[in-house]
Amino acid sequence: MLVVLIALACFQFLSSNVHAYRGLLEGPLHASQLVDQANLQFKVQVQEWKNVLLRGKQPADRDKFWAQFEDQERQVQDTL
Repeated sequence: MLVVLIALACFQFLSSNVHAYRGLLEGPLHASQLVDQANLQFKVQVQEWKNVLLRGKQPADRDKFWAQFEDQERQVQDTL
């Protein structure tokens, strides 16, 4: 009976250590994924800025491209 109790205590101890280790591994992975997402969104934001500069000669086009740029800017800021 004592052996079973010791085995259960060891199992609980190992289980909590595995859970803590998993948290250590997933933290940097999640941060890396957020950085990648922000980087991709920023690249799209740069493209939207280029659209404003290169294709926004007409006021209607400029307003459309500016709105797209601002939307992308909000997405980047929300990610960060």
